[in-house]
Amino acid sequence: ENVRWRVTETKAEGSTPMSDGVQYGVTALNERTEMHRFLLVLTDGDPDAPHTQVLIRQFRLAKEAGIHVVGVGITEAAKYVEQLFPDHVWAKSIEELPAPLMRKMIELCDFSGRSRGKKARIDSPQRMVRRVLNV
Repeated sequence: ENVRWRVTETKAEGSTPMSDGVQYGVTALNERTEMHRFLLVLTDGDPDAPHTQVLIRQFRLAKEAGIHVVGVGITEAAKYVEQLFPDHVWAKSIEELPAPLMRKMIELCDFSGRSRGKKARIDSPQRMVRRVLNV
């Protein structure tokens, strides 16, 4: 109930600046030390063109820190998650999503208790774009 307004007021319009959302999520998870840290990127479309290279770098840095970034594509337009995200789940509709998403989460969880979260090396968004695009 405390966060219902965040979801009910969300609207999909225009472009998909996906690397901005991933940066925000990785930054927030970076301070956490739980054994399992997941960032689920739910999408129904392709990321904006210049974001792809930035996303690939973000995925690598998150993985080094033990943060699992999972692309979750819903609808035919989001099938690209299978190529872009190393870990991904795709479904034609939201009704088909729960089973494959749970299988992916179980696959990624380390139930041995041996690994703990580490801090990711995070650049500012501007520095990351400059570094990836060599600007």
